[in-house]
Amino acid sequence: MKNIKYLVLITQVGIDIISGIAAGLVIGMLLDKLFKTNSIFTLILLIIGIFSGLNIAYRRLSRMIEKKKNKEDKSHE
Repeated sequence: MKNIKYLVLITQVGIDIISGIAAGLVIGMLLDKLFKTNSIFTLILLIIGIFSGLNIAYRRLSRMIEKKKNKEDKSHE
């Protein structure tokens, strides 16, 4: 059961990162097409998407670590 929780967490982190990157890429490409620019929006929004995806993944992992610490602290009381 414990291994399944970690597998689910790894999958969620991967999806968080990929969805941030994909959203930035798609929106950037649409804006470039709309304004007829040479990939400037794609590049900017791709970078924002990468940082956003990594930030979301970091927050998810931080919450899980905090929960685990809280459980361990309660079990020692």
